[in-house]
Amino acid sequence: LLVKISLDTRSTYAAGLLRYIQWCEALGIDEEDRFPISQERMAMFVTYQNGKGADVAHLVDGLRFWMLINGVEWTRGPLVKAALGGHKNFVPEDAKRPPRPPVTPEHLTALRAGLNFRDPLECAVYGAACVSFWGVCRLGEMVPKGGSFDKSRHVARGAVDFEKIKGVGNQMRTLTVRIPFDKVKKTEGADVLLMNVESDTSPLHALKWHLEEGSPNLPETAPLFAYADEDAKEGWTMLTKPKFLKICERVWCDAGLPSIPYGHSLRIGGTTEFLLRGMDPDRVMMLGRWSSRAFLRYWRKVEQIVPLWSSANEEVERITKMFAEAIISFKQKHGITNEG
Repeated sequence: LLVKISLDTRSTYAAGLLRYIQWCEALGIDEEDRFPISQERMAMFVTYQNGKGADVAHLVDGLRFWMLINGVEWTRGPLVKAALGGHKNFVPEDAKRPPRPPVTPEHLTALRAGLNFRDPLECAVYGAACVSFWGVCRLGEMVPKGGSFDKSRHVARGAVDFEKIKGVGNQMRTLTVRIPFDKVKKTEGADVLLMNVESDTSPLHALKWHLEEGSPNLPETAPLFAYADEDAKEGWTMLTKPKFLKICERVWCDAGLPSIPYGHSLRIGGTTEFLLRGMDPDRVMMLGRWSSRAFLRYWRKVEQIVPLWSSANEEVERITKMFAEAIISFKQKHGITNEG
């Protein structure tokens, strides 16, 4: 089970276990009575966290996982859900994370204009940006945070076969890229669908340039966005998230665009752009690999960043109204009455 959990998530889960043990010790709860955790006790633990931060749901998830690996099935009951809902009303303002600003098509256009396409590294950055945005991907699915390349979690060049590009009518072409690890499906992996969108930042063109012009002839086992590096022992270096964000930040700053230090802003931006283009929400949901409820929760987050997408009040009002009407239709279609 631990193999399915990333190192960052393990750290978060461990914090939940530690905080629960400290809470039990403060209340004098004997060790033999601490697990399994009843719904009532978990709700009390959640309530105790009121005013202490915004991550209590992750603490609960960590405790649930701890019980699971020790052979105890546990799910959030109505009482725990109510406590979590109430907790949101007590989160300090300085603990609330503001909506992450979206990457926009203008950001991609700035990369296209400001990067040096004779540099393999910057070709890789452009390819990763376009694929993550238009593929509605988590950046970490395409670009590792760092460390060594792990083929069980990171996509390799061999996952791309341009001969498998399909024509689906209206001059639309698609390419499916199989990733070995997905946040939800874990080691089952998932398919990322790329399309030749109506834009000069098409992910198919960007990816093809990176693989065939920027860094050609690298082994298929190399990371998808590895770039040619004659100083490296293997002849290539893996593009990492910090290096990716640093180069993007430089170009966007030079272009006078808003600073965006978050990799997830690419996924938010791609989702928002497809919805603004009027794409059927069910197709956007499929691209992002969400369930209907998960997509609706994500859509609610997208609503919050609409004012960051445009500075024109009339445009914001139009988009907000369009989203509100579309959400109602989406909920009716999928029979969703409770968004919790």
